[in-house]
Amino acid sequence: MIASVAYQALLAATELESAFTIDELIAAGTVASDAASLVEQSLRLLMRFGAAREDREGWRLLSEHDLPEAGDVWRLLLGEAPELVAELALVAAAAEELPRIITGGLRPSDLSPLPMVEHLLHASPVSAAGIDLICAALGGLPRLGPTIGHCGCSNLAPPGAQRGGSSRFWRNRAWHCATTR
Repeated sequence: MIASVAYQALLAATELESAFTIDELIAAGTVASDAASLVEQSLRLLMRFGAAREDREGWRLLSEHDLPEAGDVWRLLLGEAPELVAELALVAAAAEELPRIITGGLRPSDLSPLPMVEHLLHASPVSAAGIDLICAALGGLPRLGPTIGHCGCSNLAPPGAQRGGSSRFWRNRAWHCATTR
């Protein structure tokens, strides 16, 4: 899906099958200089999916590729994994913003995505798996003293969560990373 989003965004900066370099796009004003690295990484991603190629003349966006439409993938993922709603909402926001970032450059966001970010950090399956991995790794450490406790997982909680804070994520998950002494 991210490759499909990148492909659509780069179509606004160049023409299909036409050779180009990133420096040429910057000189033409279709790519901001501070977005050059983002464009290069996007092109390398597209190359992995057969939607772009690099040769001695430069890069080309290919018209023949197997990338699905980003919207189709988004709807499929939402239907099959509704618990990923925060991730999908952020990808949708990025898909909308990416062409402007490529042409206008990197800038702070005008919108405050706090509810989405809060959900992503505290209730997303991806975040939970990452926190579980950290707890498992820390759980293997010997007791390191009063600042760490048994493994330090309680220190990963947001402020206030250690004393029965309001985060639904921390209330609903049974965090247990105790180690042997």
